[in-house]
Amino acid sequence: MFQRLELVHPFLSQRINVWQNLSDIVIERTKKCQENQIFDAIKLVVVQIKQNDVKKLFLDTVKEILNKHYPKN
Repeated sequence: MFQRLELVHPFLSQRINVWQNLSDIVIERTKKCQENQIFDAIKLVVVQIKQNDVKKLFLDTVKEILNKHYPKN
């Protein structure tokens, strides 16, 4: 999903509302994935995605998911 988001980034990054809506959709769909799917995607996404905005969005989403499932004591 984030790889597809990266494809439209050059066209939509200036259209803040559209970009935010698409980002929100991708984040919500990612949150519904199983943890093992997310872990498998980490190595792919971090290497393949070149747009730093998209990479940061993905990593922030993963961090949020992990913090939710594995809270710090």
